[in-house]
Amino acid sequence: TEIYTVRNSSAASDVYKRQDMRLLTAVLFLSVASVAVWAQPGDDGTISVNVVDEQGKEVRGASVDEATVGTGRPILLGRGFPTAVERGFKPLFRPRDDYRSSFIAQTFCKRERSYSIEVKAPGYETKMHTGSLRDCDLKVDVVLKRSAEPIPAFEALTTLSGKLTDQNGKPITRRFLIIREGREYVPMIAKDGSYSARLLPGLYEIVFNEFNCTEYTIRNYRIGTQPRTLNFTADCG
Repeated sequence: TEIYTVRNSSAASDVYKRQDMRLLTAVLFLSVASVAVWAQPGDDGTISVNVVDEQGKEVRGASVDEATVGTGRPILLGRGFPTAVERGFKPLFRPRDDYRSSFIAQTFCKRERSYSIEVKAPGYETKMHTGSLRDCDLKVDVVLKRSAEPIPAFEALTTLSGKLTDQNGKPITRRFLIIREGREYVPMIAKDGSYSARLLPGLYEIVFNEFNCTEYTIRNYRIGTQPRTLNFTADCG
């Protein structure tokens, strides 16, 4: 297991490694990078969508989009989501990882609103789902039914996992982004700061941008066929 613990330092690109039994630990010293992960309006709430089949199993290769009417206006009662301009024309729902069964979007949660989404997956019937933004961290399970279309063969994925903490060991649970060829993934982070993402092999950009903490960007981070572990220890003040 190769573990990278990233800390702030005035020196850039210095790497120190040591072998401890069968565990290899590397410390990367990176310069501060000014990259905003969640800089657009709507920071105060999220809606998480998990796509499952009728047996409750994850559905791979799904997509979640805003249901629209007319020339693309989202079907919403009240201003519950940031506009395309506010989010830089990026998709509202971003996948957690390359398995694409779980998605997250930002919302305004000042008062209750309704939303409507369209959920698709190869081998399953498309479903329109409408609900209410009852709270600031809404979690929704959308159940898809099988269609006559066959489920395609998917490529094998590799797991990237790790933990996000500050210099005192306190867990950090947000503002962590994985990017590959313009596609953005927002991994799910547990209360203890641990995360896990299933990714296709390739080169990635890893961005950590918590409020009041050192910002980091790791470019050309290679994911191969073996699981990797990447820990962040941020200087927060």
